[in-house]
Amino acid sequence: MRRRHRPRRHVALVLSALASATALVATGCSMDGARTVNTTGPNAIISVNGTEPQNGLLTTNTAENGGGRVVDALFTGLYAYDADGKPQLANAESVDTTDNQNYTIHLKKDWKFTDGTPVKAENYVRAWNFGAATKNAQLQQSFFEPIEGYDVVAGENSTADEMSGLKVVDDYTFTVRLTQPNIDFKLGLGFTPFKPLPDVFFTEGAKEFGEHPIGNGAYKMAGPDAWRHNVQINVVRNDDYKGPDKPRNGGIDFVLYSSLDTAYTDLTSGNLDVTDTIPVSALNSYKKASAHTH
Repeated sequence: MRRRHRPRRHVALVLSALASATALVATGCSMDGARTVNTTGPNAIISVNGTEPQNGLLTTNTAENGGGRVVDALFTGLYAYDADGKPQLANAESVDTTDNQNYTIHLKKDWKFTDGTPVKAENYVRAWNFGAATKNAQLQQSFFEPIEGYDVVAGENSTADEMSGLKVVDDYTFTVRLTQPNIDFKLGLGFTPFKPLPDVFFTEGAKEFGEHPIGNGAYKMAGPDAWRHNVQINVVRNDDYKGPDKPRNGGIDFVLYSSLDTAYTDLTSGNLDVTDTIPVSALNSYKKASAHTH
């Protein structure tokens, strides 16, 4: 039996908070001795705790928080989630169904990947088929299980690579047919595995693309050397982003820690702006500092 990875909607919520650098567990400006950072300025670069991604930065192969937070900053799907977890249309103009089994999805026509190529229906269909096919060994494969034809592409030793339930209608329209009605499927279409991949992914391959991803999200990689392994990943605001959750800062520096204690030390000393996790060893000091500040 394949293990179904839990949807990482919380990752999207963290990124929503990072867009304005508010509402996280702790920020540098709230701690005694930490520097005061302009976390709301339109060009501010926010440093936040992270961990080294376990794999390349690829939508269908990222199943952990370290890579997921970066991937969700770089890619946006049919829906985005607000701070309360409610889905709202993003890259989709509409997602229509009358029976929760057959869906017609219309895309907005003004969206582009950060290499300038348009986001089309084929970019979704090809990405989903890639993620579902066993031969590609993607960690998020099971998310595509409700789609008709999944059992064929996901079968043991299968060489098939297209699910019968996905059809491109035109450049900005595609249909999805499920094996049976599923009232939750539509709500999950903003989850990481369902995001699109640009044409260049299918020419250069997963390994190379995962090191230098090109998305359609609120942020983009800061340059060819933006990912310094085990050190830092730098993303900057995508000024052409069309989604509802536009950044209110200039970018995010994901500082890659192997220890939460080290991250917290950097936070309190003013070398880190934001952390979303407080280590158990620091809970008492954090509570005291928070009580003193407030």
